[in-house]
Amino acid sequence: MYYDYLIIGASAAGVAAATKIRSLDSEGTIGCIDKQDKIPYNTCLLVDVLSEEKTGKEISIKPDLFFEEKNIDLLLDMSIEKIEPQEKKVITSQKKEISYDTLLISTGTKARSIGSISGQGVFNFHELGDVDRIQEYSKNNSVKNILIIGAGLSGVEAADALVKEGCNIFIVERQSKVLPEFLNDKASHFLVDRMKKAGITILSDTTVQKCEKSEEIFSVTCSSGQTLSVEMILITTGSMQNICLAEEIGIKTDSCGVIVNEYLETSKKDIFAAGDVIGLISPALQKKVRNGTWPEAVKQGMIAAQNMVQQESRKYEVATVLTSSRFFDLAFVSGGLLSADDKKDVFIYQDDDSYYCFIKEKDRLLGVVMIGQLRAVGYVRRALMGLIPFDRDTFLQS
Repeated sequence: MYYDYLIIGASAAGVAAATKIRSLDSEGTIGCIDKQDKIPYNTCLLVDVLSEEKTGKEISIKPDLFFEEKNIDLLLDMSIEKIEPQEKKVITSQKKEISYDTLLISTGTKARSIGSISGQGVFNFHELGDVDRIQEYSKNNSVKNILIIGAGLSGVEAADALVKEGCNIFIVERQSKVLPEFLNDKASHFLVDRMKKAGITILSDTTVQKCEKSEEIFSVTCSSGQTLSVEMILITTGSMQNICLAEEIGIKTDSCGVIVNEYLETSKKDIFAAGDVIGLISPALQKKVRNGTWPEAVKQGMIAAQNMVQQESRKYEVATVLTSSRFFDLAFVSGGLLSADDKKDVFIYQDDDSYYCFIKEKDRLLGVVMIGQLRAVGYVRRALMGLIPFDRDTFLQS
């Protein structure tokens, strides 16, 4: 089997790349491989499936017939065991060989696990298959009490969805605040207050010391000394980049993932990478960070695709990543700096429904946390990207 363009990973970057390639090259053969058995879906909407507001089909990235109509071979439930760059081919877990002319690695991330906490009733919340298993187990075992380990974005979103189903939710977080990657202390306190009002029990600065199961009930001992009895455990302690395939063939990587040039090509000729497997330089933070957002992964996939078709035709311009979500009837936006030194100006606005914090230097917005009833998000986004100056009065009047 041979493809002019082969893509490993059918999420945001991979599907965007396949779509862009087909718009630029109507004749070239395209193969898109994914280890999951699901039609590509938007992982940002997993929480909507967990809360049963949407079905798995409703969060699909493309309509059912899209790949067939665009003559893109979507190869699901297939894993790649090895890449052989010299021969320009990959070996699947079924020992099949697939040759290519150009290759895109968009393998995304995998959930972190906790080795001491596993078995029936313990789940990740990372893929659509996880949601299917959570819902099936919950219904079959009349689950009412759930422990979520990790108060990152997935953990908070899962807590919001599950408490609405009438479950008692406990969250254990090793750090002192929720959403530690995205919120400053005051914003975290604001969110915690709202979560407690919704009935969530939050144990911060806490870890799980021991977990035992007897007759479908977990007895969990925390470092705080508290013991919890629950029927289900969700592990939402973050994710790891799927970069093993790249590392095994000597592609250069660092702590933020696969290293790419301005055209999103890796250190191996004709092999590109995009999405969660790569890092990017944050203009606001002045350092390299993991990608981590759907819109940026889509943008990278499209740019990589253009360079796969037309060599070195479009450079990737790095933007400050802005993360957004919604939970507990609060909208949330965060990006750039979370704290400031004496050289920076800090503007804080808070009322009963909202908390805003802006960090800027002169008229350049360097960081933002907005949680609650948001305003002027478009204005803030453009300012954080450096497209326009940020002015407090303009924001307040908007």
